[in-house]
Amino acid sequence: MVVIAVLIMLKYPFLNAMTDLQDVRDMAASIIWLFVINVFIENFRGVYKGIFKALNIQQRVLKAQSVCQLVINPVMVWFFTFKVGGKGLGLMGIWLANNLTEIILCSVYIYFIKTVNFVKIIQESKANINK
Repeated sequence: MVVIAVLIMLKYPFLNAMTDLQDVRDMAASIIWLFVINVFIENFRGVYKGIFKALNIQQRVLKAQSVCQLVINPVMVWFFTFKVGGKGLGLMGIWLANNLTEIILCSVYIYFIKTVNFVKIIQESKANINK
């Protein structure tokens, strides 16, 4: 959350330090909110890594992530970058597609956690402890 606050508050000093080209600054300032959303989603995903390992669902998560990143994301990047509104959204389309892919992936993660059979996991853990 600190990173998000710093990005929002200091976006113009950061952009001024990165480039002298005003049109590049304007473009970056217009899409920085998409980057902020991306930072938030990445932090959200990072929190769940330990849960996936504890619940032993890494294989399901890996398959879902592969489908999202290798199938869904390229299609959405193509659609938003080149096809929306006739001429596409350009750079904003890339960020928008990436963020939508991440939101889909986080939704799948939540679904996986909600549908886990906790009784079975507890029984397997007890059996492993007693060995």
